[in-house]
Amino acid sequence: MTEVLLKELLLHPVRNGVYKPKDQHGSGVDIVNMGELFAYDRIVDQSMKSLELTDSEKARFLLVCGDLLFARRSVQLAGSGKVSIIGDIDRDLTFESSIIMARLNQTIAFPLYYFYLFSSSIGKAITQSITTGTNVSGIRGSALMEVTVPHPSLPNQKKIASVLSAYDDLIENNERRIKILEEMAQSIYREWFVNYRFPGHENVKMVDSKLGEIPEGWETKCLSDVAEVVDCLHSKKPDEEFDSELFAGMLLQVWNIGEAGKLDLSKKYQINESDYVRWTSRIELRGGDCVITNVGRIGAVARIPSGIKVALGRNMTGVRPRDIPPEFLNSYLQSSHFEDEVRLKQDSGTIMGSLNVRGIVRLNITIPPQDVFDSHRQIINPITKELDNLVVASQNLRQTRDLLLPKLISGELDVEELDIALA
Repeated sequence: MTEVLLKELLLHPVRNGVYKPKDQHGSGVDIVNMGELFAYDRIVDQSMKSLELTDSEKARFLLVCGDLLFARRSVQLAGSGKVSIIGDIDRDLTFESSIIMARLNQTIAFPLYYFYLFSSSIGKAITQSITTGTNVSGIRGSALMEVTVPHPSLPNQKKIASVLSAYDDLIENNERRIKILEEMAQSIYREWFVNYRFPGHENVKMVDSKLGEIPEGWETKCLSDVAEVVDCLHSKKPDEEFDSELFAGMLLQVWNIGEAGKLDLSKKYQINESDYVRWTSRIELRGGDCVITNVGRIGAVARIPSGIKVALGRNMTGVRPRDIPPEFLNSYLQSSHFEDEVRLKQDSGTIMGSLNVRGIVRLNITIPPQDVFDSHRQIINPITKELDNLVVASQNLRQTRDLLLPKLISGELDVEELDIALA
């Protein structure tokens, strides 16, 4: 396999993104910020902020399908050089000044192959070799262009990308199914426990409570009455462990908290054994537990699927159901009841700029009789099991893809004779 300088594969020199003062944000062209860059490997239709661009700025800073975006800087050494690829977009899209854009000459370089290259351990080693800084690490576009990269033939680039993207396509299909099931579960909760149209509700009268009218026989309790609420360690985050033999477990990060109660395991912050023991001293999160973010996206929630064990990272609170079914807890934490509680406590000053343990334990929750719990569980359990199966399947697909990735990029696995139809 030949090697070339990255600059030999580019249509033009790499570019840093656009900077605009805050008063020019809010409308115009959608902009990829560092949040999107670290949250998504492929950027297509995600919701983003926007800003105004002049025509000349659009000529320089609008993105096209296949552009590679690199993080210029990060508070974590491993974060500098993190790469994402622009998918098949149907809107104007630009990128912020903390991001470097590389546009490849697609007659000789297949963008998806080079995305996988820079996502692999080989590519990360390349970007780390040009990383400078201590507290905040960074890479320069000029240094990025001078790195040496593998350059197999264009057909082989496409074959390698095809093998790896087949796994990503299966993962994406699973994610769509997961989203549908999550929406079903939340719809059932909303009908039973928000609108109070549970089986037999016609025969139950409504009575007053501190949360408004609720069915007779139901109770209003604090979350701490029915669940164990555990604070994270307020210590410096341990270093990420890159030696696979020293991996002991995963330290959950805020970026792992996805939408609609989903735990996003596409990126794992692995730590060594001594750190894992320390960060699980209060709680080792397991299937059925939930996590609530304390800052930033205040009140974002994720459920831990069955078969998963992780350490609770910074800026999060763990919640373990005690006297309520885990499926009910998960649905409550995604419901309008939970959102209303957080909002009311923010308005009253009980919760200010963050949602911490002291606020979470005081959240109110409406508890139905046991027979309603049992009926709900009969309906929701099959949905939850299918969700967990899909999460595990996606995790296994990611692990297989990640094992293949460096072998394909390095040429250890030869794709020359693979019979793959190429576009």
